[in-house]
Amino acid sequence: GKPKLALAGLRLCFSGFAPEVKAELEAMAKPLGCTVSRSLNPLVTHLVVQRTGMDKYRAAMQLGIPVVTAAWLARCVAEEALVGIAGFQPPPLHGLKVSVEVLLVWVI
Repeated sequence: GKPKLALAGLRLCFSGFAPEVKAELEAMAKPLGCTVSRSLNPLVTHLVVQRTGMDKYRAAMQLGIPVVTAAWLARCVAEEALVGIAGFQPPPLHGLKVSVEVLLVWVI
């Protein structure tokens, strides 16, 4: 029968990945019914990040858009189902080395 579009209705945006990795992730997501947005906008349901601290990451936090790692997408694909984001949210300093001064600017 017709393949189940487990992730139909999801609109993903990717941030911080090398172009070839982003292409692989998109190729994983689309057969499950995801659409991919080049820009982060309020229609995006999940921001998939390589690291935090990027402009898209900060914008997603302000918009209340869930931020997840690529491992979340991989798990969704493996299970052909939408899995919860618990355990797949990057810690605030994921992939980043920053100074305390920079952090204070973000917090204020």
